[in-house]
Amino acid sequence: MTKSTIQEALIEVQAGRPLIVLDDETEESKAHLFLAAEKITPEMMKLMSDIGSTTLHVSLEASRLIDLGFVTSFEDNHYQVVNTISLSANGTKDNDGNEEKLVTINKLLDFGSTVADFRQPGHIYITQAAFGGVLRRAGHIEASIDLTKLAGLKPVGLVCEIANPDGSLIQGEALLKLCEAKGFKRIVMEDLIAYRRSRESMVKRASSAKMPLRYGDFTIVGFENTLTKEHHVA
Repeated sequence: MTKSTIQEALIEVQAGRPLIVLDDETEESKAHLFLAAEKITPEMMKLMSDIGSTTLHVSLEASRLIDLGFVTSFEDNHYQVVNTISLSANGTKDNDGNEEKLVTINKLLDFGSTVADFRQPGHIYITQAAFGGVLRRAGHIEASIDLTKLAGLKPVGLVCEIANPDGSLIQGEALLKLCEAKGFKRIVMEDLIAYRRSRESMVKRASSAKMPLRYGDFTIVGFENTLTKEHHVA
């Protein structure tokens, strides 16, 4: 199965087509179906329900969860994903129908909405992405946020594991046949990490101060790690 470059993948994201995101290139690698939430349609909603597992996750950044009015986690979630809550938009029915899920997703995409526009528990799971994306945690939730940002879209992603009706994961040869049948492009996590590292600076100038010394005036500069927020002086 030929993997796509990140540039090719971003074209798919911008066009509203789903992607396969793999942990690695082994046959045992878990495969997740990703779609930028901003590009959701009834047809795409049905596709994700048909070939994805029953649990659909909406990935959000902590800042968006705060704006909505939900509790977020600020603990180091480098190793473990932070699942927050399940919810439904007010006015939707108490079922797992695609129409209801679509209404809730669109309400989450409305950046004017607040916690008052939803009820809990519900039919959509919100999962908080780690700060720093895949450079902080190499997870599918983080990859979905990074891909939407790189594509110039709202940082809201839809993610589900690709599974059979009985819940067993689709991997290896079966995954290859599915990708060929549906025309899905696929990317591997390490390529997305490498793409970001090649284009982003991991440190930024955070502060500076003039220091008059015996041998002249010197400037002390403080640098900040953009992923860990650690401060260093040089």
